[in-house]
Amino acid sequence: MDDNLNSENLQSAVDYIDSWLELNFNNSRIPALQVAIQHGDKLVYSRPFGYADLKNKTKLSKSHVFRIASHSKTFTSTAIMQLVENGKLGLDDKVSQHIDWFKSTKDERVSQITVRQLLNHTAGIIRDGTDASFWDTLRPFPDEAELQKLISTGKLIYDADVQFKYSNLAFSYLGFVIEAASGMKYREYMTKNIVERLGLLSTGPDLDDRALAKLANGYGMQLFNQNRRRFDHADTQAMSAATGFYSNAEDLCKYFAAHFLGNPTLISDISKRQMQHGYWESHHENERYGLGLVNYLKRGWSVFGHGGGFPGFSTSTRFDAKKKLAVSVLTNAHDAPAKYICGGLINIIDTFWKNAGHNKSKTATHSKFAGRFYSLWGPNDIVAVGEKLFAVEPLYWTEFESASELFVVDEKTLKIGDSLNYGSSGETIKFNFDNDGKADSIVYAGRPMLPLAQAERQGWFKAEA
Repeated sequence: MDDNLNSENLQSAVDYIDSWLELNFNNSRIPALQVAIQHGDKLVYSRPFGYADLKNKTKLSKSHVFRIASHSKTFTSTAIMQLVENGKLGLDDKVSQHIDWFKSTKDERVSQITVRQLLNHTAGIIRDGTDASFWDTLRPFPDEAELQKLISTGKLIYDADVQFKYSNLAFSYLGFVIEAASGMKYREYMTKNIVERLGLLSTGPDLDDRALAKLANGYGMQLFNQNRRRFDHADTQAMSAATGFYSNAEDLCKYFAAHFLGNPTLISDISKRQMQHGYWESHHENERYGLGLVNYLKRGWSVFGHGGGFPGFSTSTRFDAKKKLAVSVLTNAHDAPAKYICGGLINIIDTFWKNAGHNKSKTATHSKFAGRFYSLWGPNDIVAVGEKLFAVEPLYWTEFESASELFVVDEKTLKIGDSLNYGSSGETIKFNFDNDGKADSIVYAGRPMLPLAQAERQGWFKAEA
């Protein structure tokens, strides 16, 4: 199968995705969710859910922005590659060639750290310093003087190039490398050479008046049925290069589209391949880390991107540089599963792509079985995907990797194929259709199920008085 996504099958996936997102968001406690999907240069989906401000019931819009945290690392690494292409620095330059205070430190190994080692988190630098309480908004983020003191007086956790060790400080120091190589302040360079070059109207390297006017409130975890805490917005100061950026889902899709192969707006394809190459295994299964980008290993795909966690925010964006697809998921609660939602969207699109069919009559016949049906245990979706039918339990952000294929027995009966999670393999789903040909009830492996309106009329989900 080639790398191209058929626009018709992609639209079918998007139609299902909208229903899947709405169901799961309404069943969640996430204050707000913003999702966008872009294919090539076309935005094919964009929708906000929930509230930007819980107290005032301010509905989230497409134009609201979020703190996107470690997405910032992809912007920083892109800027580094621009400077490499312009001959201003080299990936294997020692950082001490560009930052004087890397030369004389308590730990002599620091002077040998390279730009590349900072980019792929193999420099051995401590993650957030010895007092990381700024992540709990208990103190301000570090300024330049504090970061200089940390590297000058501290010791590396590991020798360089021994293992992957994620470090926000490593990327913070890359901000100073960019300043030294470009002769511009970090925020000024990023605004001019990335944000303005792409025409990103809702993106910036840290808090400014434009951000504050559109910034959704960020909320903490909801524990023990208590209300969520609202976090004050914080400037990340000298850590902008690691975690300072704000954006929205549509802008992030546009930004990562500039990382599709063949798009020369920001950097060359050669630089993109260097960034996207998964050099080191991370601490997550099926993930490798390149130069500021995570490579999410998935058969048949070349998926890259980054997530971000910030006080009150959880975000994730992934893209396929060959298929020219970008998916962005932003939330304003730091316990929201943005990473899994984003991965689920990719998996749903993958199912529609792999099972694309051309038999229109068969697809039309299958479509009469499609729908969402409820029992007291929750919903089951029957989804027509190309020439195939699948059954999936859509709640809790599950997706098609746990789906069961269904086979037509007759005009009112489906047979369940192999099932995961102790499912009902080999059993049947019996359909009852009304006079308009719509399924008004089913019996799924012996269990009666109804469309939502009928289930509600029968009081299936009525709370106890």
